[in-house]
Amino acid sequence: MNCGFKIKFDKAVGLVFFALLGSSGIAQVSYVGSLQKNKVETPKEPFLNPAPQYSEWLESYSYPQDRPGKEDVSAQAPIPPLSIRKTLTTKTGNILHEEVINVAGKKIDKWQVDKTLYLKRIGHTSWVILSTIYSSTFFDPELPIPSSGFQYFDWLKSENFAGIANSGGKNWYVFVDYKVVNPEIINSEKLQSLFESNQKVACIDIQTKLPVRYQFNGVIVTYTYNTPPNSMQSLPPELAKLIKESENQRAKLSVVPKAEY
Repeated sequence: MNCGFKIKFDKAVGLVFFALLGSSGIAQVSYVGSLQKNKVETPKEPFLNPAPQYSEWLESYSYPQDRPGKEDVSAQAPIPPLSIRKTLTTKTGNILHEEVINVAGKKIDKWQVDKTLYLKRIGHTSWVILSTIYSSTFFDPELPIPSSGFQYFDWLKSENFAGIANSGGKNWYVFVDYKVVNPEIINSEKLQSLFESNQKVACIDIQTKLPVRYQFNGVIVTYTYNTPPNSMQSLPPELAKLIKESENQRAKLSVVPKAEY
């Protein structure tokens, strides 16, 4: 008469099944796989969503000089006055407006329509037109606005995914500027260690896939999302006039004269 029984147990380091089958008493062992408690799967792309069609957010910039307890003498030098202190971005459809305030309290006004950026520099009354859209690691207040609406995140790749962290009850995807072999659950101590380093670190909200924090070389940018606008924003009258005149000029230049016979 055949009899048999099965023993199953689950450990954090692995899952093993033992099956003792038949009167022979021969044990067959099947190694199913290794389960690592802290291991997480790399999320699917895109890692970052573009800003919603109607949205508004504030980027706040913090420098080493703003944070007490720094012993590095070089960090005690004054923050360059042209450095960005905060940027308020409003997006309505194809129109984005950025109000950039620097450390000295001066404002740079930026309007972007489709892929053309109109910039009014500090102390100037005329508009500068830029049409090259790119992102960058650097904190340049005159950077054009990338299609996502967010600077600084064009470097994100699957190999940069460090893991998942929880901060303030929110879950974040964390990316670093080096290759990560085994993404993991990042505890508060390791997250703080990353924040205190000079490494490039990006934190993306898991639910919205919008940025919440970016840092590079001691500069920290945090993102706060405001109530979105419910209607299209209007361009400043003098800028709207400039754009209209430019469109009329392009229309005239595009007209091909008829050949005379």
